[in-house]
Amino acid sequence: MIIETAVNAIVIGFVVTLATLFPLVSLANVFGIMDLPTDRKQHGHPVPLVGGLAIFVSLISISIYLNAFGWLLFCAGVLLLVGVFDDKFHLGVRLRLLTQLGATVLMGLGSGVWIDSFGTFWGLQIDLGYAAVPFTIFAVVGLTNAFNMLDGIDGLASGHGIITIVSLLVASLLITEPFQVSWILGLLAAIAAFWLINMQIVTWLPRVFLGDSGSTVLGFVFAWLLIGYSQKPWGVMEPVMVLWCISIPAIDTVSVIIRRLKQKRSPFSPDRTHLHHLFLDAGVSARKTLWLLLCLTLAINVVGLMVTKILGVEAGLTLFCLLLVLLTYVVVSSKRLLQILGMMSTK
Repeated sequence: MIIETAVNAIVIGFVVTLATLFPLVSLANVFGIMDLPTDRKQHGHPVPLVGGLAIFVSLISISIYLNAFGWLLFCAGVLLLVGVFDDKFHLGVRLRLLTQLGATVLMGLGSGVWIDSFGTFWGLQIDLGYAAVPFTIFAVVGLTNAFNMLDGIDGLASGHGIITIVSLLVASLLITEPFQVSWILGLLAAIAAFWLINMQIVTWLPRVFLGDSGSTVLGFVFAWLLIGYSQKPWGVMEPVMVLWCISIPAIDTVSVIIRRLKQKRSPFSPDRTHLHHLFLDAGVSARKTLWLLLCLTLAINVVGLMVTKILGVEAGLTLFCLLLVLLTYVVVSSKRLLQILGMMSTK
């Protein structure tokens, strides 16, 4: 019965995403919800920004089938609606942040789930107490924007989403067993369907992008899944394992924010300082950049999760902090990295 339910959720997620894109692409052309070419972008013609909408319709279908995660989708739907208008009218950072703050607070109050504890390190239980609510808001908004910032080349944000889900399931299996696995596998199938279209592997559908609406919704959903998996009442993995499920998105966001602050600019100002931009500017092709980053992320996540499981949470946290400092330094001081990437691209 459990296997049958999971298979059905996977089929729903995959098929509904593909089927929904037909009408959504037409609506995008009618209402002008398109990503237009600029000097910072790789594509040479307008592309519909409806991938996130298709994935969201799939999640609604899966949630109805499983009777699960209705409150999460309601809050994510608020973000999606504002994101669609932002894709069309470019509403600005402040309104997006206010919406994210509101959706996060609403989700916390509705679900009663907050980041209450970091876990136990060296025999000391680290509980947040009154800091639980503000820290949860900070973490959710941060991860929501981290996935939005990743959406710079085809397949990158959705590819990281697939790796995040796989890492989440692996982390929970190392401790006990996944929770709501059918819904999560349905989410995985929906993202995979979009990824195939975005990468133009499925060629009988027009190319589409996630859009800000899609990338922020995915980041928001991932944030709450990670919180739910690592906190009460689910608690099916160690809190430190969350870091290893989102390693590169977290490190990339930190390094970009540091770089922009050093240049006395807004952390949300657009530029070409993300990790994937450094690869592209060094002459590495977009497709090679994608696979390099996804393989690097998968390898880092697996190693980090295994270290945490085998050597303990203290070793997992220490290794992540070392990796964060090292990669942030390399990316912020990117001259040497560009030289290395330039040599790679000529081979």
